[in-house]
Amino acid sequence: MRRINSGGVVRLIPVVLDADVDIPAAVQHLLWLSVDELAIGGVVDEVVRVVYGGSRRPALGPPPEFSSTQSTAFATDTVDDLVFRLVVEEWKKDGLSTVLMSNGIQAAAEAAGVSAEAFVESIEALVAENLLDATPRAGRKRWRINPLPDHVWLRAEEQAGLDLLEVRRRVLSLIINDGVRRLDPAEIGLHEFTVRAIARQLESDGLISVSQMANRTFLIGNVSALARRALRG
Repeated sequence: MRRINSGGVVRLIPVVLDADVDIPAAVQHLLWLSVDELAIGGVVDEVVRVVYGGSRRPALGPPPEFSSTQSTAFATDTVDDLVFRLVVEEWKKDGLSTVLMSNGIQAAAEAAGVSAEAFVESIEALVAENLLDATPRAGRKRWRINPLPDHVWLRAEEQAGLDLLEVRRRVLSLIINDGVRRLDPAEIGLHEFTVRAIARQLESDGLISVSQMANRTFLIGNVSALARRALRG
């Protein structure tokens, strides 16, 4: 048989009509179709598919939730970012103020397509990056997660759309203009961690002194003369 040149626009698709026919060596390397296996209709469909560039591969399914719906505002790794956001969401639930266990967070991560091994790796990575303060329990099968550092929590709130400058001014206004000396997060309409972080910022700036009470409120002590200027500024 003469050498077959399939250059240019020529597509050669050998069709085997009988089941007991040997395929010539010159075309064994090509895609060939068998009437015995596909029937005439199947062979025609396959020829049309090849000519028009179709594929036998099934359509790709949707990507895992964590790979398509999460931004990487906090961690460069997509799974780490998802796990971190799940931690923040869990902390925002009512009734939490001192300690959080990872059971519910891991269940939510697994529902989004994160394996148990990947979850543990992400927790350890977030701890190494100082985004989480977590201690392993039960042989690293679960984790005790402590409240987030103030700057990390405020960054999470800002990413969620909270105007931190406006919140700071509102807290200062309550202290300076309204004479409030006990900040109650429930009355202000902010999360306990947010009020605590803002109050600590004001204290660090030398504007107030603050102490946290057992009932999750914050007692304002000394108020600096600079506090009013800070509110005006």
